[in-house]
Amino acid sequence: MAKRRCLSNEVIETDDFLELSKDARLLYFMLNMNADDLGFIGKPKAIARQNECNTECIDELEKAGFIIRFPSGVVCICHWLIHNTLKNDRKQDTRYQEELSRIYPDDNRIYRMDTDGNHLESKRNPDGNEPETKWNPDGIQTETNGIPTEDRITEEKETEEKRREVNRSQQKQKTTEETEKQKSTEGETIPVPVPVSVSVEDEEDLLSFVTTAFGETPNDEDRESIHTLLKEGYTVQQIRGAMLVTGQSSSVWNRWAHVTGVIRKQKR
Repeated sequence: MAKRRCLSNEVIETDDFLELSKDARLLYFMLNMNADDLGFIGKPKAIARQNECNTECIDELEKAGFIIRFPSGVVCICHWLIHNTLKNDRKQDTRYQEELSRIYPDDNRIYRMDTDGNHLESKRNPDGNEPETKWNPDGIQTETNGIPTEDRITEEKETEEKRREVNRSQQKQKTTEETEKQKSTEGETIPVPVPVSVSVEDEEDLLSFVTTAFGETPNDEDRESIHTLLKEGYTVQQIRGAMLVTGQSSSVWNRWAHVTGVIRKQKR
């Protein structure tokens, strides 16, 4: 049996649970801590006494739908599959097989009492007795030896194959889109300037041209932008022409963005 137990907020923070008495809530926690790997407790009254809770708390939990109580005195946690999910290689089967055969997990993975016998689809043995029906921690019905049914195995294989087919289709579509994109860009060559050494004379010449083109005294931003363009390999003539095209219509903060855009457009 596992040494650790979990409690889900989906259960213990509901109004129904919080409306229970303090002792009933405490007993619920302790029953969860002492349950086996399928949520069964063999001595709920002893656990109640150990935690100074009266046995009426068991009735309160049962009435509120948080536990199922069997004539044998055994109880099981209704929301066990929501609280705890153990892998099959770590799960120990319950000793309360008779009680297990009387319940089933509903669509919300909550244990319900099978009062009419319609939910336990088990085949009779040759001697007329019904075999024990088992459930794994995910609430999936298994054969009596704990092996998933043939229908379940087939369903899982079909689901996996569908998933793989979707992945293959998506990968094929992605490859096609990339190929089309590559074809559409073939022949388009965007010139990339080759970095060169910057001439101080060219830089000073362009700085002095700032006043002519923009009508303002050159500043540090102008110097840095001119240096960058020269370093990228653009000529003085190209930069001068772009500065004249930009002129005084652009604000200080975006004038060099315009200049650069004009130059690159001319290069294309």
